[in-house]
Amino acid sequence: MQDPWNHLKKEIVKQVKKITKVDVTDLIEEPNILGHGDLALPCFALAKQFKISPNEISKDLAERIEIKYFSKIESL
Repeated sequence: MQDPWNHLKKEIVKQVKKITKVDVTDLIEEPNILGHGDLALPCFALAKQFKISPNEISKDLAERIEIKYFSKIESL
């Protein structure tokens, strides 16, 4: 069985590359704030680059990510 966290990270990277052609592997992190989930992708740089709000980017990604080992993917 594939490591669930590794699968999720790869899925995030894949979906971002489809939209932006940007590799965000090194940007995926564990949030410092309790209650902000297990993994995070700060979308501020992408938002600035594409002139779209970070919330719009995170919501779009949350809808695109294939849920395989997790109960839900949320945009915060």
